[in-house]
Amino acid sequence: MGRVYGGPVIRLLLALVCATTLSGCSADDAEPRAGGDPGAGSSASSTPSPGADRPTRPSGPGAVAESLTRAEQAIADPATDDRALTAAARQQQVSYRTWSDHPGWDRRVLAAVPATLRPLVRDNLAARRSLRSIYPTSDADLPTTLPAWRIDPPDPLPALVADYRLAQRRTGVDWRLLAAINFVETDFGRITGDSEAGAQGPMQFIPATWESYGAGGDIRDPHDAILAAGRLLAANGFADDPFAALHHYNNSDGYVRAVLVLADILREHPRELRGWHEWQIYYLTHRGPVLLPEGYDADRPVPVDRWLRQHPAS
Repeated sequence: MGRVYGGPVIRLLLALVCATTLSGCSADDAEPRAGGDPGAGSSASSTPSPGADRPTRPSGPGAVAESLTRAEQAIADPATDDRALTAAARQQQVSYRTWSDHPGWDRRVLAAVPATLRPLVRDNLAARRSLRSIYPTSDADLPTTLPAWRIDPPDPLPALVADYRLAQRRTGVDWRLLAAINFVETDFGRITGDSEAGAQGPMQFIPATWESYGAGGDIRDPHDAILAAGRLLAANGFADDPFAALHHYNNSDGYVRAVLVLADILREHPRELRGWHEWQIYYLTHRGPVLLPEGYDADRPVPVDRWLRQHPAS
């Protein structure tokens, strides 16, 4: 897949297909074990995520419906504390990923969730499958190495929302759409690393495009990048045709449809953003999705098989 203006090509979005779209991850999660020395010759290190909050993979449509019902209700409840929110969001992530890989479960899952949640879970699933449609389906076409990235905590959500809203006031681009782009591009800035096309920063701009829309800012700064994304979309006709404007950001129909659906979800369910902000990075490989935890730091590509030997799935 190419990019007309800013943003990643296949390698970067292979992470987001699991982190934010989660479909097509058919193998059991190949998650690295907490801690441990990566071993001689490895270029990556990792920091574990709390084992106590490890999500479980639902075993069937009934389990998917039950886990999503609990997770979505917890995310929507303003009384949910931070630890419970993180646990609910990560279970939500794994449950959508599992469901996305089993289209034959759709009818049973939707019948089992409360009627009030059906539009929400249906839209989440649609966005994820739309984005997954962009990527390779054959294991032979998937990477055999993990990327030379660093995985960091994202900026606090209130700061990000303030930047999205500021960009809306200045450019007229709906802040929820900017949030959806930030989510899809780098999981709210968790991924620090360039795409194969040279796109950089939390909103994934090609440097030449940044010269047109960056207004002298820092391509890697979330505040500057979010405002630049608003300028790019506004300059390309967002007010008249959001779909066409988004094609200037990424020229894939699947990408554009997914971003628009995610933005629509936020209009109806604004607290959903709290859950998405807690999602982790899974990188889709020929061995299945591999968790890249916060603290993962590789200065060169890491062979998947070596990583999994040194970090056995827990």
